[in-house]
Amino acid sequence: MEHLRAALGALRRVGLMANLKKCTVGRVEVRYLCFNLGHGQVRPQIDKTGAIATCPRPKTKKEVRLGLVGYYRRFIPGYSNFTSPLTDLTKKEVPDTDQWREQCQQAFYPG
Repeated sequence: MEHLRAALGALRRVGLMANLKKCTVGRVEVRYLCFNLGHGQVRPQIDKTGAIATCPRPKTKKEVRLGLVGYYRRFIPGYSNFTSPLTDLTKKEVPDTDQWREQCQQAFYPG
């Protein structure tokens, strides 16, 4: 409670207010920026990882972008080695035609 009182006091001193509808106190775990935070851990949200797992195979160079997967790269051991065949497909010198190889298939569907 002391930390909460200090935080709210600091907001008040600089003229800011907390929106009670958006505030929760005493939660064990919270969802924030597509992560679950709690118990001293940061974990990916299960619904987001499920969306990644069911994503269809990219057909064009533009679809190969790894933005969503890259957001969770800290949870994927050896991420850069693992995804390098897919990253290679996005290089300028690679033609836009489908250059999908077995290494790409293994990187995209590791299971």
